[in-house]
Amino acid sequence: MSKRMLFLRSAARTLLLAAALLLCCAPLQAQKQKKSAKNIYTRGYRIQDFRSKTTRIVLGGPEELRSALREDATSLWTLSPYEFCDEQDYEKGKESDGYFLFPRTSKGLIFLSLQKSGANPLTLISIPVCGEKDFSTLTYMSAFLSIIQDYVEAAIGSEFKAYFGLKSTCKFLPWGKKVYKDPSDAAKAFILQIPTPQCRLSSRQTATPNPSLATSTSSGLQNTNSTHTTSPMVFCCIGPDPDPSLPSGCPLCKLEEYITHKIGLTPSEIEADSPERFAIVEAEALRDLIVTTEVSGTDLAVVLSPTTLRNPECARLVQYHCKLCQ
Repeated sequence: MSKRMLFLRSAARTLLLAAALLLCCAPLQAQKQKKSAKNIYTRGYRIQDFRSKTTRIVLGGPEELRSALREDATSLWTLSPYEFCDEQDYEKGKESDGYFLFPRTSKGLIFLSLQKSGANPLTLISIPVCGEKDFSTLTYMSAFLSIIQDYVEAAIGSEFKAYFGLKSTCKFLPWGKKVYKDPSDAAKAFILQIPTPQCRLSSRQTATPNPSLATSTSSGLQNTNSTHTTSPMVFCCIGPDPDPSLPSGCPLCKLEEYITHKIGLTPSEIEADSPERFAIVEAEALRDLIVTTEVSGTDLAVVLSPTTLRNPECARLVQYHCKLCQ
């Protein structure tokens, strides 16, 4: 065999060996690149499973915070399944894949933080809800929970909003919208948004007592404070028709219509799904109207359903914050 043939055969073997090595190394290199790519996730991509995961709401911090968070989350948390847990459960589960809504304290303020847990935790949003010693702002817990859910929903659909935080979800005031600087005027406008309101708005100040408003009902509740001064008052009536003893020009709101306006479901639909949840929603709605009255400085008449006073929390609110009318 000539030297030329030996050289060609050796060259062919070398080429075949090189080709075999390339074929063997290519899958390994591709697998390595694929493995590296798995670690490059955007914020929006990482929270795409939010709606399908159970959000664990940590009931930690002061009792006032725990109570407000449990009550409002029960009626308003709708973006994902949820369950309540304590701080010990959070410490045990924060390394696993999931979502936690938990309180944390910083510089005298208590924040609510929503975090995707796991080996590489991601804080989605963190907002202040109250002070360490001042819990007055917990009245607006329902608004805080709505802000958190609105941001997460926006971040799921937009990488821009996922990266630029809560400020990216703020919208400029569109043309044709009216801004109310006076809280009283704002509260009146809010009341007028309730479906089919039967009301005429006017301001009234009287320093004379109205003894006819201190009445008792079949529930056994009695309001002994018959003196009505310039402080705003919530008058509670039971029945389909407005009470003739109501002050002239007092706005009228039906509690059932307000619940439907707030939740998007009728009281009967909520109660059919969960009587316990309806009891919480009903009490929260009545509390909203009481707070609105206090902020606006304007009297308000609320028409209760025949079963409202069977709700212990509603009965307590009526007894201490309202006047009952027959």
